[in-house]
Amino acid sequence: MIEGFMRVSGHKPGVLVNELYPPDSLIYQPRFKADSVGLDSFIKDSPSLPDGYVINDQGFRSAFNYDVLTIDSLRKINNRKVVFLVGDSYTEGCCPTSMDSSFSDLLLQDEQYVVLNFGVGGTGVKQYDLVIKKYVKELNPDFVVVNFYLANDMIQYDVPVIPNVPHTFPFKNYKWLASVGPAYYMEGRETNHLATPEEAYEFYLENFTLWHTKVTGLEKAIRTSVIFSKLYLGAREKYYMFSWAKDNYRKGQDVKLTNDVLLQMQETCDLDQTKLLVAAIPGPSDVNKQTDLKKKYQKYFSGTNSAFPEISNFNVNDYDGMATSNHFVNSGHRKYYRFLKNEIEKRSEN
Repeated sequence: MIEGFMRVSGHKPGVLVNELYPPDSLIYQPRFKADSVGLDSFIKDSPSLPDGYVINDQGFRSAFNYDVLTIDSLRKINNRKVVFLVGDSYTEGCCPTSMDSSFSDLLLQDEQYVVLNFGVGGTGVKQYDLVIKKYVKELNPDFVVVNFYLANDMIQYDVPVIPNVPHTFPFKNYKWLASVGPAYYMEGRETNHLATPEEAYEFYLENFTLWHTKVTGLEKAIRTSVIFSKLYLGAREKYYMFSWAKDNYRKGQDVKLTNDVLLQMQETCDLDQTKLLVAAIPGPSDVNKQTDLKKKYQKYFSGTNSAFPEISNFNVNDYDGMATSNHFVNSGHRKYYRFLKNEIEKRSEN
């Protein structure tokens, strides 16, 4: 009965992550590229981009290019402020019913600002730092807003940024595989990253499923059962995770690792006399629990100019699901836009 219930609920046999089944359906769909320092951007005219995406010459979601002449000419119209929006898929514009309903697009429609959207799905804090280092000095914005997603933007361990290798490899049906796998599975490999989508495919197949070529007799026997395969794969992952953490993880290191990168961003902006705002995006779990965001997360942002939205303004209906990977729907984007606009206006007055 439990097996049947799990299958009806969408759970798949022989995999730890349901999206990895069936394994032979993983077809690579190039969407991202990385430059010589590992900064991710979009592949212009990629057929795998969502409908309505317009990508500029720098590889970001914009109808105009991010170059000095263009930005200066737009700045002079009504003396508008130039605002960098830096972040992941939330900032990129996922997942309202139409692209112009995302908080980044709502701010773009505001005639007070020239908004440069550097949001790229699947990226993290180190990527945000690379954007700031590359573009702040060149384009001289008035504001840099780092939209920090509280559900998964913390750096748990020292993840490398790989030159010329994008952070994620998107596959058919939105199965995205990271080019740097979990540290407890990467340990002992010759390289600290997965250089190609084929290599990533084999890595995730071998570590998160029982459908790879190296499967043992026992694993082959239990992989047709949802219950047994998930128990087995879950226990195996916990074993590797705790074995690695015993020698490589220290309590509180996520706070230090994250804060160190944010302080680097602050320093870069200070040198350019640009205002930096680290704006927190609440995750659906914290909204559901009505967590005191500042009390829980302020330690990560120590030494930076940060802001937290009022948690009571959000509810679970502002998201398209309750998992970490879920996003704002239209209402969530509108609420976050109002919060962001208010924070930028306050800092403009100051």
